[in-house]
Amino acid sequence: MRKLSTRILFLIIILPTMHSCSAQMEKVVNLATITTDFNVAKFYKPKLESTNETLAKDPKKIDKEEASKLLDNQFIAKDTLCYFKDEMERLPGDMYIASKSDWMSRKLKPVKTFGYAYKTVAWSEENDTIAVLNHVYFPKVDMIESENGDLVLITASKSDLKQPVIDQLEKFLKSKYKAGKSSESDFSREKISDWEDDKFIYRLIKMEKTYSVSSGGESRSEKKLEIDYVIFNKKFLPIIKETGNRIGGQSFEAYN
Repeated sequence: MRKLSTRILFLIIILPTMHSCSAQMEKVVNLATITTDFNVAKFYKPKLESTNETLAKDPKKIDKEEASKLLDNQFIAKDTLCYFKDEMERLPGDMYIASKSDWMSRKLKPVKTFGYAYKTVAWSEENDTIAVLNHVYFPKVDMIESENGDLVLITASKSDLKQPVIDQLEKFLKSKYKAGKSSESDFSREKISDWEDDKFIYRLIKMEKTYSVSSGGESRSEKKLEIDYVIFNKKFLPIIKETGNRIGGQSFEAYN
């Protein structure tokens, strides 16, 4: 039944008449039509409610079949991002942005709230879809909004891709946006490409990861191609410049 529902949603997504304002009413968002007024909180509200309902269930009253179905659902978590004082004076400004629940900052007193992060913390790579871009479907999507509800950052992730699919996605991005400024990866195995327009920076991060797979009592190594697709609202470039040029695990130092 979930597969049928997903296919129906896919058909809705690719309709040419779809725009961002209507896309966010669906369970899947078209990343090619994102605008700065995208309502992050509204998009994640039903997903958060579903997660909270699942977590509120008494495990003693759930049979194995129901538990298995519940574990197949996506789990979304909401986190508060705050400004913290940079006591070590390591950054260009005197503050940095971090999660209020992060182990390094949860004991600190925040200066003020920056916004909120919505994270996909559990998902099925095969069955779940939150976003789509040029026929590539993403099961894991994290977003950040400001305290005023402005879209700040989107990070869509997908694993086990074929190189021709990635090549086609790059071709699509090159045809849609102008080349962005060069950037370097924090990890040597990541390859980063940037594009931009007057509103956003668009980033494609390509990675090859090795996993250990067990089958029939034997283990083997298996390589998979993975991508992160990032959309960053340029409106917040001045803000992150004062807090180290980083947000959501991404560096935008080249643009400042």
